[in-house]
Amino acid sequence: MINLSDNSDHHLTCEELQELQNLMFMNGIPIKKLCESHPNLLLFPQPENDYGDGIEDLCVFQMKGVDIVSTGNLMGFIGKGKTRLSIHSRFDKGNDVKNYFLHYMLQEVLATHITNLTFGSSDDECFDFLLYIFPHYLKEALSQGIYREYVTRSHNDDKIKGIIDISRHIKQNIPANGCVAYNTREYDSDNNLTQLIRHTIEFIRRHELGSCILDCDKDMKECVDVIVEATPTYNKHELSQVIGNNLRPISHPYYQTYRDLQDLCLRILRFDGLMYGDNDDDVYGILFDGAWLWENFINHCLEPLGFIHSDNVKGNYGKNIYSGRIIYPDYYILDNIVVDAKYKHVDSSPNREDLFQVVSYMHTLKCPKGALVYPSEYGCNVKPHDLYGIGGIFSTISLHVLQSCAFESFSKYRDSMEKNMEIFVNKLSEFVDETKKFNL
Repeated sequence: MINLSDNSDHHLTCEELQELQNLMFMNGIPIKKLCESHPNLLLFPQPENDYGDGIEDLCVFQMKGVDIVSTGNLMGFIGKGKTRLSIHSRFDKGNDVKNYFLHYMLQEVLATHITNLTFGSSDDECFDFLLYIFPHYLKEALSQGIYREYVTRSHNDDKIKGIIDISRHIKQNIPANGCVAYNTREYDSDNNLTQLIRHTIEFIRRHELGSCILDCDKDMKECVDVIVEATPTYNKHELSQVIGNNLRPISHPYYQTYRDLQDLCLRILRFDGLMYGDNDDDVYGILFDGAWLWENFINHCLEPLGFIHSDNVKGNYGKNIYSGRIIYPDYYILDNIVVDAKYKHVDSSPNREDLFQVVSYMHTLKCPKGALVYPSEYGCNVKPHDLYGIGGIFSTISLHVLQSCAFESFSKYRDSMEKNMEIFVNKLSEFVDETKKFNL
């Protein structure tokens, strides 16, 4: 196992460099291309949905020289054959990497709060990650409505309303018993895909994290109820048959989100095969975009303060800078403040591009204040800077992220992070209040 941290340069030992040779084919290759070539590799969020800013162009790692490997915002696990590469959060240090901060962000973003996590093998952690994202995929899919398709049903009664099945009628109804065997073609919500989702729900229900996953919020409970109600013919003994019926991805363009859910359900129900692959040439694993997670993680803090979270995916809440050109700041309060979230090293100073991006947002939205929010291991700080030219104040605001090695359990880590989050939100609230009083 090769252990790396995100957004860092690593000097590899001779043993690590030799082990990495099996994964060298992905050096500098965009993650979207890797996912298309290797179906057992899962990226969250999916690149084809265009979440975030250029997630499809991210790469797992890049070599700098002979023995230096550089990582970006991707975190998770990836492997080929017996070679395993783990990329954990840069805030999880030490010999016994526990990945607490990645779990914490995932739980906050996906509304799945689990404190009794046990950190054993990386395989167990990969499976936990699959369970985390199941509610997100299920909600996204059902937001389009329950999936329906034409299904052939077999009947044997005296209420004929379809095509008579002669051979089956002879087998079942001779001598005559008043019934007729026939088949109907019905547009039904009880079909192969909804049955797969139901089997996944029942499988998760039996898992030790099941109640936390399926009861994470009111919307999730309603989604589970919809699937249960839509699948009255569910039979736990038909799992293998249901999996076989779903090996071909659904092709209906309207139900694109169901294709992602179908893939995830298969991964959960066939975890061993998808984790290790069928042969030594298979690439497998699960990776998360840290920038997307951080942006949506911060949204939980800023939304109660009145910020608008623009959505460049759906085209919501963008602002025109001139005719035909729209920008999508991460968060803003019109005529007051604009905030950009960066999952980067910003403690010393933001880089040129990030600084100019916030300043341009301030100018376009006529906001007297702008801020860049980032995670830091050095404390929760607000550093304001007076801007020259047309004026205004640019600030960097950091959330103090704790080191996992200082905690013996995830529950204690979470409790301490909640205290840091409270301090962080209070500073944000003070920053917003001061901005509303600010007179440019």
